Amino acid sequence: MPGIFTLFSKSHSLKTGAIVIGVFSILSKLLGLFRYSLIASRFGTGVVADSYMAAFRIPDFIYNAVVFGALSVAFIPVFLDLYEKGKKREDQPRDLSVEPTEEGIGSVNVDFQAQIASLFSIPFKAFKKRSITKESFFELHFELINAMLTILSLAVSTVAVIAWIFASSIVPRLVPGFSSESVALTISMTRVMLLSPIIFCVSNIIGSVLQAFQRFTFFALAPVCYNLGIIFGILVLYPLLGPIGLAWGVVFGSFLHLLVQLPPFAETGFRFRFTFGSRRAGVHRVLKAMIPRALALSAQQVNQLTNTFLASALPAGSVVVFYNAYDLETLPVSFIAVSLAVASFPVLGGLFAQKKYDDFRRVFRSSLEHILRIMVPLMIFLILLRAQAVRLTLGYGLYNWADTVRTLQIFAILSSSLIPQSVIPLFARALYAREKTAAPVITSLIAIGTNIASAFLLTPFYGLAGLALAFSASSFLHAFILAVLAEREIHGSLFCREFLI
Repeated sequence: MPGIFTLFSKSHSLKTGAIVIGVFSILSKLLGLFRYSLIASRFGTGVVADSYMAAFRIPDFIYNAVVFGALSVAFIPVFLDLYEKGKKREDQPRDLSVEPTEEGIGSVNVDFQAQIASLFSIPFKAFKKRSITKESFFELHFELINAMLTILSLAVSTVAVIAWIFASSIVPRLVPGFSSESVALTISMTRVMLLSPIIFCVSNIIGSVLQAFQRFTFFALAPVCYNLGIIFGILVLYPLLGPIGLAWGVVFGSFLHLLVQLPPFAETGFRFRFTFGSRRAGVHRVLKAMIPRALALSAQQVNQLTNTFLASALPAGSVVVFYNAYDLETLPVSFIAVSLAVASFPVLGGLFAQKKYDDFRRVFRSSLEHILRIMVPLMIFLILLRAQAVRLTLGYGLYNWADTVRTLQIFAILSSSLIPQSVIPLFARALYAREKTAAPVITSLIAIGTNIASAFLLTPFYGLAGLALAFSASSFLHAFILAVLAEREIHGSLFCREFLI
């Protein structure tokens, strides 16, 4: 099976991987800003824009809770652990002894078996190998991939079908402040977009395999293709189909997200087989690790649903304004902090599997230093030039000056917590790489609970600013608790001081 080794040989270093992810993340986010500019200029803060933003909530809930972070942080450590154990087995001398089979024929070296079988006209299938070879070992990896594809695809499809059936009951409760016209459009868009988490399920399993082998290029290119699909929906499908064309653009983007990752994945020689997997393939370990993370991500999506719920009751366009400010503010977090965290995760997981704890601390601290050196001056820059940043990206067409002012106010509040938002992904992944899933999950739940409670308390008094204040306060709390937990687990005396500085 040369394909899987070719895949591994083309891996990137941590720094190169971070650069690759960062470059494509910048491109993806720039395309994302362009798509938001298109939405803002063509629809302003009206019915279509509000409905479009709200329609993402249920599909995103399904995708994030079941697939996105839960899969990557659970799958990659188990996959790498199996890989390291397999390499150790392969370094040992092969066992050429004879082992009886059910058909009474002994098992020796595979090539020798074939020669003996041909000499005596014995069916070769009568033999079986005793030792685990590279081929049989990597079949274990394929079994893990197949099992995750089977289990998660069935789970996501089932939830998506249920959500499609009950969308007419769920959506009105999600956006109680919307007009009947907005609610009807949101329901229609939501039902179309429910196809996207099913496609993303397959795409992200493939992406996790590419991450595990540090093949970041096509993995990082996928979000770029996703945004291109959405832009295609705005520019081409909307004029043809009306507002529902925007939703079909999202589905088309998710399909491109999958399609672009298939070529490098095909190098593995993978063939799909419907299976629920075996204990030997580590399926139970992945599912066990996914459950707490899935709960945390579900809670995060409940947080987003809460923001949508509260914003829908505020003046028209509040949903669009909040999420425009939120997406703009999280842009540097995504392409810098998350890029470094994603690139470091398989490296940290591999070092932990190899029990190289000093190298683990070194890589972690180096990644943190890079994040802070970039994000601290960037936070100051964004707060000082918030008006220019918002006006440059969103202030076009129907997105008038009043909308821009509301957006930059929210943007400034959210930007005040840019540093804690930036270190959270790395702290969490450092713990996940050590297969410590409970602590970051509990921390996330505490932060989310704080955010939701604060949002309900502050929004009646401060409007959209209350939502932003609640988010920023919970980000500081989340980062502080994770820093303390990471310090205790990793014993890296330097990084906690770096965080505070």
